[in-house]
Amino acid sequence: MAPRKRQKNRFLISTFFAIKRNVDEQLALALALNKEYNAKAKKLKCLEAKESNVMFISQQVGKSRKLSPISLNENGDICCSSRSAQRRRSETITAAAKLLHGATSENMIPAYEGLCAALTLNAPLSQLRSAVIKCPRFTNKVLPNIENFIRSVNTLYTGGIARKQKYNAVRSSLTMCSTESGSGRKYINFMKNIPVLKLFTCKNLLRRINEIDIGELIDVRETLCNGLEEEDKGPSPFTDLTADKRRKDKLNWFGKQEGAFKVAVGGDGAPFGKDDQALAWLASFLNCGKHVCSSEENFSLFGANCSED
Repeated sequence: MAPRKRQKNRFLISTFFAIKRNVDEQLALALALNKEYNAKAKKLKCLEAKESNVMFISQQVGKSRKLSPISLNENGDICCSSRSAQRRRSETITAAAKLLHGATSENMIPAYEGLCAALTLNAPLSQLRSAVIKCPRFTNKVLPNIENFIRSVNTLYTGGIARKQKYNAVRSSLTMCSTESGSGRKYINFMKNIPVLKLFTCKNLLRRINEIDIGELIDVRETLCNGLEEEDKGPSPFTDLTADKRRKDKLNWFGKQEGAFKVAVGGDGAPFGKDDQALAWLASFLNCGKHVCSSEENFSLFGANCSED
């Protein structure tokens, strides 16, 4: 059999274009990566330049700040110009809020509490005291706290409730004294720049007392005057002490059996009796202690005027 003629090799143009397309894609990807790399390298170079500038400026600022460190004047403000003092306070708050404690413009509490914790736990007591007593906002607004309210209440009620004139006189005598010349009066200071805490004014004290939650008040007219004539009912509130679980342990029976009290009946209520009665009994339920003249141990739990029959 005669040999077949050798066939000519054909050029595979489709395979060529497929390979070329793949090479073009890889080249484009490499160029894009190279472009991105160049951009990031340029950005990194700019950041490094900025960082060096910032470090230089920070060092210069640090040197200048060390030449004029912060100190407080007698009014509790930074000893420098008002603009510089405001800038330094703003920088301190900004650093505490954004860099350290995660505060936001809507919630600055974390920054304030972080600064307070750092001061109260790390600052020496002598330095902390020296800084605090120079701040009039603290000495005038923060120090008059609940303890001063308790002092005021104690002054008002010790030995029986005091009249407004007597309370104001005691308040004035505890916080003021005569001047050296004797022509006027001045506030008493127990430390430099810290006057003796003034008791609450009578108006503010009564307002604070009225804000105290003493529990539910029960009306005598609605609960204890059933069956009485309308004219015999008396308006008076009272509170059920046994219902207050928080204050049950405060009830002191002065060595007697729990719940014991004394009843006093007298004719002192005669002027308050009816017109057709010669006598009206005054019944008083008393808690009596060992000290006869002690208003803290002897007091009336409840009292009422009763008909003679």
